[in-house]
Amino acid sequence: MYQDQFEIAGTEVVARVDNVTRRVHFAETPPKWDALNQWREVAVPGNHDEAAVAAHVADVMLDKAKPLATAEDAWKNLAVATAFYAAAQSGRPARVKRGPPP
Repeated sequence: MYQDQFEIAGTEVVARVDNVTRRVHFAETPPKWDALNQWREVAVPGNHDEAAVAAHVADVMLDKAKPLATAEDAWKNLAVATAFYAAAQSGRPARVKRGPPP
């Protein structure tokens, strides 16, 4: 059996991503031990190819759609990535900075 998945644990939620089945699940942390199944599946958009992304960008530029991600979303992603690398380097948990840079 082939398996390709990873988990990302935060202070409030754990995310499990399965690259074979293309499924994503989330669970609260710490778990509520009285629940039988903590994991909740979330739907992942089916069209994640370059053509779909280009079409969406064109629609946003033509005011036919709202952007799926904002500059604030990009900042949050960068803050998480920076905290991840800081934690990996120090071997200790690192805090994610809140809010965009001044």
